Parts: sequence; C-alpha cells; structure tokens
Amino acid sequence: MVGCNWIARRKNKQDLSASAFHAQQDRMLLIEMMIGYLLAKTKVIKDPQLAIKHINTFVFRACIPTIVFRSFLLVEYENIQWSFFLIFLGANIIGIAILFVMKKFGLLSKFFKESFVITYMTMNWPNNIIFGIPIISEVLGEEFAIYAILGNMVNFFRMPLLVILFENDKVQKRLQNEYQKGVSPNEENGPLSEGEEEEEEEEEEEDDQKKNQIKENIVHNESDNFEAKSSRSNSSKNQSTEEDIELLSSDVNESIDLPSKTNSHKSSKSPQTVPIISKKKLFKRIGYALLTNPPIWGTILGFIYIVAIKTVPDFLWDVITPISACTVPCSCLSIGMFICIIKFGKAERLTAIKHLFARHIIFPSMMLALSLIFGLTGKPVQACVVVGCLPLALSSFAFATEYEKGRGTIAPVIIIGSIAQIVFILFWIAIVSQFESFQ
Repeated sequence: MVGCNWIARRKNKQDLSASAFHAQQDRMLLIEMMIGYLLAKTKVIKDPQLAIKHINTFVFRACIPTIVFRSFLLVEYENIQWSFFLIFLGANIIGIAILFVMKKFGLLSKFFKESFVITYMTMNWPNNIIFGIPIISEVLGEEFAIYAILGNMVNFFRMPLLVILFENDKVQKRLQNEYQKGVSPNEENGPLSEGEEEEEEEEEEEDDQKKNQIKENIVHNESDNFEAKSSRSNSSKNQSTEEDIELLSSDVNESIDLPSKTNSHKSSKSPQTVPIISKKKLFKRIGYALLTNPPIWGTILGFIYIVAIKTVPDFLWDVITPISACTVPCSCLSIGMFICIIKFGKAERLTAIKHLFARHIIFPSMMLALSLIFGLTGKPVQACVVVGCLPLALSSFAFATEYEKGRGTIAPVIIIGSIAQIVFILFWIAIVSQFESFQ
C-alpha cells in the first residue's frame, strides 16, 4: 500500500515533500495506466474486456478486503479524534440526502447523467490511503495522518451501503427480467447479430405459413358444414356463408398462437406491465449478497480485530501486505485497458466534469461546513478539507466493473482527479485560510 510505503520511507529519513510525492505518485499511476493502454492497443491482450473482468475480480475479492482490513490495523485508537470521524460520516449522510432529493425531483439523471449509486460513489469516496496519508503528513504534519486513516474507517458504513445500492439495482433488473413476459436471453446480452436476425426472419415466415395453412383448413371444413346443413336459397346461403367465414377467420387469427423463438424478442419491444416485485424476495437476495461480499467481510474483520485483539503479529502483516499492494497496479492496468477500448464523446466528457465537480467541490464544501459547525479551527479544519478533496478511490473502478455499471464515468474521474489533485488541495487550503482570517 502506497501510504504505508511512504511511512516506511519517512522512517528511513528520506526527504520527500508533498509536491515531490504527488509528482512521483502521479508518474507511477500514469505509467501503469499507459502500460494497460498499450497492452490493449497493441493486441498483446486479445480480449481486453475479459482481462479487465478477471483483474478486477481479483481486486474486488482479494485486494480491497485486505486493504480495508489493513486500514483498521493502522489506527491507534487511543489517539482517535472522534469529531473528525463524525464529520466525515455526516458528510456522507448529507451527500446521500442531497442525491436522494435530486432523484426525488428528477434532477439526478438530468444533471449527473448517472445512477444514484455511481454518483454517490464519485462524490463520497476519496482516496484516503494512497494519497491522503503522505500528503496530509507533509502539508500539515505527521500527527494529522490519522485523519486520512479515520476517513477510511467510514468504509464500515460506506461498504454495506454501496453493496445494498448496487445489489438493489442488480436484483431489481434480474427480477424484472424474470417476471416480465417476452424477455429473451438474447435481449439481456445485447442486440442480435445479422445472422441471428436472418434466422428470426426465416422462422417468422415459417410460422406465418403454418398459421395460414391452419386457417385455410379450418375455414374450408366449416364452410362445407354450413353448405351441407343450410336449407336456404343459393343467394342467402352464399351471403351467410361468407359472413360466417369472415367470423371464423377472425377467431382463428386470435386463437392461433404458435410457439416461436422470435415472439419473445418481438413482444419485448412493446411496452410490458412489470409486476410488483416481492420485497421479501428482494431483501433475501440483498441479504445474501451482503453476507457473501468480500469487502464487507474485510471491514467487519478489521473492526473486530482491532476491538478484540488489538495486537498485530508479524505473519499477518506478511500475508496481507503483498495482496493489498496489488490494488494500485491492478486497478491502473485495468483502467488503462478500459480507456483504450471505450469511446468518450462530448456527452461522456461533460458527465465526467460534473462528477469531478461533485468529488472536488461539493464534498469538500460539506466537510468544511461540518468542521466549522463542530468548532474545529486551524490545521484540523485543513485536514478535514484536504481529505474531502482527495481524488476518487481506485477501488471504485473495481466496484463499477464488478456490477457492470458506470465505468465510463469512474475511469476519467479517477485519472483527471489524480493528476489535478494538488491544484484542488492548494485551492481548499487557501479557502480555509480565508475563513480563519475572516473569523
């Protein structure tokens, strides 16, 4: 983990200023992303989508749980500033409330152009460990590094909420597909290919021919029966027979319903009435997802460990350190490959800018307001604001990939925010200084 590596270098008395560390860290991230980009661009990795999926499965199920677990082990709880923890937690809750109100009035999709969970994640999940520990230590002093670690402790609240939001969207979509009539597997996997469309057209023609043949046979048999039983004149007989034939034809058209592979795909294009999903079934699936979610278990085990055991044996550090250290390079490689295969149009760039605004302007503003409400002054206020304006966590891309949601927004927000973070940090420190001089 980069933050812990920085602490080790500081113990070896290597001089490393905040700006120097920022430049060095950005170079490392960009080089790793560039490697991923080139691997996909040069076709060394033939299927970048599959590679991204497998890499992020490892990050989501192994790296994130260990890095969250380790963040709990770094905290010296006798020196905790609980006011900061409450400020950070309060900012998360206020952020949720703002997004909920925007969603209620239909403003969320209009402004941010993303789902509730992706907007919440980009706004409220700063990169506390990789950037927070070294930058806060250099800018404000090593005694304030605890603020970045405490910010990561909010994962005890954030991780379950993220999983609930992601799983709710996932389960709702899955259950709707199960209940909704006329939804075929092809529709879930995307549009049909040209070959599949030709096969569907041939099947449709065969079905139409069968229907026409059945109609002709039924109408012919019924018309013969009418002629045999009728005692009317020829003119009235023909007239009644024609009327009955027309009625029979309409009845046959309504009654004939041959099974077809294409009917489900065609009917799905028309509006469908989706039944109300059972809350019991929804809660059951979400509960199962929570119990089997690795990041949540990393959070729970980390909290239990520091409360019940407190001491950390060397062998445990030796196990979790190399796994957690894979988070940054694996995430950067997958982001680089994703940037290569995705196209960012004008709409996507505008969406990314709006989410950058939420990450680096809205959330730090909430942190500043709450720190002043709690009566903090001086460097503690600066620490709150600096933690609030840090770049979006790399782990967010693993969540977006795991649930196949919002990667096109997450990736550019991470890249641009990591490059421009020093600008945002200096901007907010200047803002805090102006507030203090005004007071």
